[in-house]
Amino acid sequence: MNKTVLTAFLLLLCGVLSSQAVVIGWSTETAPIGSASAILVYVSDGSAPVFTDGALTKGVQIGDDITGGAIFVPYIMPQDTTDAVTRNSGTYYVVVFNESDQYVLSNNSLAWNNGESISDGEMDPITTYHLFTFDQNPTWIPVPEPGTAMLLVAGAAVAALRRRKRA
Repeated sequence: MNKTVLTAFLLLLCGVLSSQAVVIGWSTETAPIGSASAILVYVSDGSAPVFTDGALTKGVQIGDDITGGAIFVPYIMPQDTTDAVTRNSGTYYVVVFNESDQYVLSNNSLAWNNGESISDGEMDPITTYHLFTFDQNPTWIPVPEPGTAMLLVAGAAVAALRRRKRA
């Protein structure tokens, strides 16, 4: 039994040490008034994330939603977010949402290779938390609803059916 537990522990430790994951340390000093949640987003080409039909269409969410006690307007507490994918270009942004499903993007980004705020593994401590900045009174952008796309698809289907009946 002890050998089995020891073997399992060693395998777990080797897996963690050989992991390609990085840990990103980030926070904000100026979370907009009305902030309810936040996400860290990676964009491979370095440009800003894009939302279409209620979802990210340009960019990948990294980690879980940040909610509750982590958000004390006007700031978001320091976060350690794990990115399980090895990156060799691109940037990270923070997207903040309010209660009305509107969002605002951070004014600045974090480079994929920022050694101060990104550690090489889950066991290495973060030394510096990257501060993302926001306007205090931003223009909140509505997250586009998927209903618009569904209406367009339904209209196209009806048009195709009518055309088929005429032929």
